[in-house]
Amino acid sequence: MLRGKFGNLTVTGGALRLRRENTPTSPTPKNMKSKLLLSSLSLSALLPLAAQDPLPDTTPPQILCPPDKVEWCLDPAGQPVYFNPPQVTDSGDPEVAAVCQPESGSHFPMGVTTVTCTALDASGNQSQCTFKVTVKEPDFGIQNQGGRLSLINECLWPVEVSNDLSSNWDPLTDPPAPQSNPRQFFRLRDPKQNPGIAFDHVDASISYVATGLMQDWYRNGEAGGGHIGSLLWAQDDLTTAGSTAVLNAPAAAPPSTITWSGVINIPFPFHFYGKSFKQCCVAWNGLLTFDTGMAGQTTPDARKDVLDGAGNVTGQTTMPLPNPRLPAYTICGFYTNAPNQGAPEQQPVRAFLLGTAPHRQVWFVYPGDQNLFPNPPHGIGSRILRRAIVLEEGTNRVLLADMFDQNHVRDLSGATGALDEDDLDDVTTSAATVIVAPDSHRYVIGIQKNSTTALSIPASPTAALNNEDTGYKDNDYYDFTPRHLASLVQGSGHPLLDDFDARVQQYMIARNWPGVTVAAAKGGRMVYNKGFGHARVYPSVPMQPTHRTCIGSTSKMFTTMALFKLIQEGRLTTADLSKHVYTENHLLNLPPVNAGFGTGIFNGNFTLGDVNRLKTVTLQHLLTHTAMIARSGDGWGTHQQLGIPYDQVTYPDGVRHFLSYNKLVTPALPGAVKSYSNQGVGQVGWLTGIVSQREYGLTYEAYMASHVLAPIGSHHMRGRTNWISEETSLDAFRYYSYTNRDTLPHADSRMTGYNGPPAYEQAWNISNAAGGWTATAADLVRLMCAQDGLGNHADLLPAPLRQLLHSRPFGNTTVDVNGNPTAAHAHGWVYDANNEILTHNGDIFYGGSILLLMPNDGAVDGVFNWSSNSIAVAVCANTGYSGSMNNMANDLRDKLKVLNFPAWYDLLGGNKAP
Repeated sequence: MLRGKFGNLTVTGGALRLRRENTPTSPTPKNMKSKLLLSSLSLSALLPLAAQDPLPDTTPPQILCPPDKVEWCLDPAGQPVYFNPPQVTDSGDPEVAAVCQPESGSHFPMGVTTVTCTALDASGNQSQCTFKVTVKEPDFGIQNQGGRLSLINECLWPVEVSNDLSSNWDPLTDPPAPQSNPRQFFRLRDPKQNPGIAFDHVDASISYVATGLMQDWYRNGEAGGGHIGSLLWAQDDLTTAGSTAVLNAPAAAPPSTITWSGVINIPFPFHFYGKSFKQCCVAWNGLLTFDTGMAGQTTPDARKDVLDGAGNVTGQTTMPLPNPRLPAYTICGFYTNAPNQGAPEQQPVRAFLLGTAPHRQVWFVYPGDQNLFPNPPHGIGSRILRRAIVLEEGTNRVLLADMFDQNHVRDLSGATGALDEDDLDDVTTSAATVIVAPDSHRYVIGIQKNSTTALSIPASPTAALNNEDTGYKDNDYYDFTPRHLASLVQGSGHPLLDDFDARVQQYMIARNWPGVTVAAAKGGRMVYNKGFGHARVYPSVPMQPTHRTCIGSTSKMFTTMALFKLIQEGRLTTADLSKHVYTENHLLNLPPVNAGFGTGIFNGNFTLGDVNRLKTVTLQHLLTHTAMIARSGDGWGTHQQLGIPYDQVTYPDGVRHFLSYNKLVTPALPGAVKSYSNQGVGQVGWLTGIVSQREYGLTYEAYMASHVLAPIGSHHMRGRTNWISEETSLDAFRYYSYTNRDTLPHADSRMTGYNGPPAYEQAWNISNAAGGWTATAADLVRLMCAQDGLGNHADLLPAPLRQLLHSRPFGNTTVDVNGNPTAAHAHGWVYDANNEILTHNGDIFYGGSILLLMPNDGAVDGVFNWSSNSIAVAVCANTGYSGSMNNMANDLRDKLKVLNFPAWYDLLGGNKAP
């Protein structure tokens, strides 16, 4: 705002006024003429800026499209194509950006598509440019020059040459034989649909991704058997037909001794960590090494102490990977310290060759006891152990199959029973002594390149693969698939961030993530949006930035925004946030709640005083996890306790059951103690659905789609009730993540890479509102850009509501249920006071995410200073364990702090419309 005096001109409040002065009648003195001249000059200089109407801006922006783009594709349906935004400049509106149709990341069909980009400035002037995207099949030809054949390879895909069609040959990309003599054939490899591994030389950048557990690959009892996955074994019980004994059971020896076989020929080249092998050696206790220098040797192994919670040694188990006692290039197929070594009934290790070239599998089957099916009581022996290491031709996958494994305990009376997880470290029970096979239930499952580089499942070496009953055989397997991540990067990003690709890959290799999407914005403009790795590991489907994954608790941020959107629309008020939700005539005074209170008192979980405290709970308590209630409900318990068919359980049923069977977590009043509760935010979503149904006739999910997601450009997010019935190519496969010392689960719905029964997906106990949405990293960045007030993209809320959304209604700190100080929540958001960051993560075992919103440029002053330095980062993965995703997000945040990007670079386009 201009203030001050310029000669006869007074400037106040931005308005110009002439000040009348008494002037003498005598001729103007010379110095007075100078002052008047100065006043005149000042007036003439300022009037065009403020007093006169500005000249209209009629100059359109200047726009420069990216060059034409060619993408090579084998899929007749085409593929997604990514491109950088056009460069736009405009002297009258430096913030202008361009919108392109089709937008980057759209699915482009085979052929030529014209992309039209439009830049519209604040005065309504617009400019357009176009460029062409051509999607076509690889264009190659064969030429004969002087009798020498060569391939004209326009697409520059990797080329292989062969003289023998019996080798691993892909008919989809084979050109016809150029001549009958000489017999030389060419083949192209699609670098996106194949891991891009150059198998003709050692490649240090090759890593593996481990997936599993695929439950019951052989379904016992089905007519003819049945298989989940791609294993070629056609029967469940051990047979020796067609096999070769490659290693006899060793004589009695210390259990920490490894006895290696002689050299075994593999019937096809197998590439392991990029190095080609045609020979190997095996050891009877579940090992295979490609280091043939170990042939016939006996080597010591190492064991690791197993400690209880007090640090006492309760037993020993196999050394985890990497194990310095194992040779380089070793596979551990349910490797354990030689259980029952030297017992007379043991069988040799046998090799089987299954299938036909070029897709054969060689099986090395490691048996346990010969007497597999003794007399009742259960028809199952006390020490059954049979597993296999499988090498697959062409794909170079390593498959570790648990063909039959039954660990039992035996009490003094001779009765047997299944060994459960609680028995792992027990040596006695209250009834009788328990005899446990010392190490047979503790496996290492993984692969080792050398003494410093290895990959194993996180449950190793405490994995306990025991059946819970004897009514079925457990046939589970792990899949270790080679990958070259450099060829599995899809999407767009500003060149200043190109080197961050390698950082993402480092995280993926270290943590065995199948695939992630990563997106980031600075100053409200998206500058990075890429997919890494696999949406599905096998068959290989590269992770696109448009692949949805399960985001878990990050869903809460969308639910909170939906609630505040109802306030913005006048369907609720800010006063409703602090009203008691369970009291009469208010938001959640509903039959399921009242029935839950009543049953809770009847069951002894609540006192009347507890219910009176509950009746002081507000929406703000639910949003900040200070409502005194426990973490999550129980869909299966709801089915059992209320007698409702499992696939018909509704969320109100779950609320009723939750309030009936869960005690309060604190005797304090609401707002005093923080206890994270999925159920609390789930009830916020329930309320949102109730209000949107009443006002618009929309369910919670439908209201979210039309009033929150569509306005920010997120058109493909979905809730979990649709995962199975409406799954599309946009949905990434889900892979279970093991953490801590978890042993392998048995419930189908928790199997890695296995979706589980539809009923489990539909009735999960925390609802879409608290953890059920699927999304991309770009969707999370869109949500953050819709609440930054920067104007590059439409904000969903006006400034007062945005400020309220980000505030902490119960102070800066609170305490947890143990009385320890902890950071207080904002409305839904986790608030990092040290860095003034709004954040939230999600972890749902088979999906994880993190979003991070940093309004400031590093100055911690208690105020959110939204500016061109504001940063938004999001990471989504098709596996869980989001803590490491948080580290990656912080790395990208720190990199963005020191980088500046041109105003026209925005992968979201220039969407300013409300």
